[in-house]
Amino acid sequence: MRRVTGAVVAALALVAGVLVGPATAAPSAVRIIDPPEFVPIDAVAQLLVAGLDESPPDGTPVAFAWDLDDDGQFDDASGDAALWNPALRATVGVGAYDVSVQAVVGGQQFVDTWTIHVIEQFKVSLGPDISVAVGDQVSIGATVSNFPFWSTRTYQWELDGDGDYDDAPPSAEYVTLDWTEPGIHLVGVRVGHDEQAPGALPAEATKRITVRIALATVSLPLRGRPGQTLTASGAAPAPTSATRTWTWLHDGTPIAVTNVPTYRLGKADAGRRVSVRVTATLDGKPSALPVTSGFVNVAALNLTRPSFTGTARVGRRLTARRGTWQAPGHTYAYQWLRNGKVVRGATRSTYTTTKADRGRRISVRVTARRSGFPAVRAVSQARSIGR
Repeated sequence: MRRVTGAVVAALALVAGVLVGPATAAPSAVRIIDPPEFVPIDAVAQLLVAGLDESPPDGTPVAFAWDLDDDGQFDDASGDAALWNPALRATVGVGAYDVSVQAVVGGQQFVDTWTIHVIEQFKVSLGPDISVAVGDQVSIGATVSNFPFWSTRTYQWELDGDGDYDDAPPSAEYVTLDWTEPGIHLVGVRVGHDEQAPGALPAEATKRITVRIALATVSLPLRGRPGQTLTASGAAPAPTSATRTWTWLHDGTPIAVTNVPTYRLGKADAGRRVSVRVTATLDGKPSALPVTSGFVNVAALNLTRPSFTGTARVGRRLTARRGTWQAPGHTYAYQWLRNGKVVRGATRSTYTTTKADRGRRISVRVTARRSGFPAVRAVSQARSIGR
């Protein structure tokens, strides 16, 4: 931010590595030429240069004085149009600082003021620690902040754990890595720029990479029935020497842990969703993240057959009993049968016999249903209908 009382000055070329060019503000008689607006706290002290819009006549006395501590007194440096500004060194701390120059030309006084913001120390970050699996390709980038935009940055990477920052070209802001063995890896980077103060250390950052055993996906059949043996497929580990464990679950709750990828469905699994979760371990290495299969929707199981009560005569009402089932979450539907064939419209749990039933055998069929599961049917014993 500038407070001015003068005009444009001629361009300067390159002063201490800082490019300065023609001024573009309103005319002034004195100007701090292209001062920086933002300066990292660990950058070199900035070279400030003052100039006049016109050269005074020969013999006209010109004197410059500087106010570097914003106290309104031009007593911090005098006699020079250019100086290294000590107010911008690291000792001042982060903040905004007004710098003013006074030019006395033939007894006439002109002033220019510029606000310089000293920002935080040059920093680099690799982001948070991450966890990957063997074979995963990872791109890691160094994010730097608080540096002069005109500076040239150099990067040194430590990627192989030998303590030497020599594992990537000095221009590499990003590196791409993968690992063939599980373990804990520490990736490091050092970053410097050519505007740092003499003797300033590079910014450093590290990132912890946990490389776990890799596991491929595991799958099971979509449906099964009690008495059937399920075999899980997939879940190949990397490295292959890892030991796998299969944890079988129904409805998400563990029911068995095995060291083989097979499981025989029993009565307790009927009507439930069975899945398997696989883990892999290797001594002294980060374990694999578990992989879980999709669900096997196991068919319900009828434990005792349906039946019905009532007098087996024309015009009498019969009432179905569905029997007992292993079928959690299922609903039940009824269908009355005449000589084993469907009686149209007879789909309630009660049925009143008609003349068409005389001498015929009546039974009831119960169906257990649940979305995504096989429908399971059970039929009662049949009874003959008399007069």
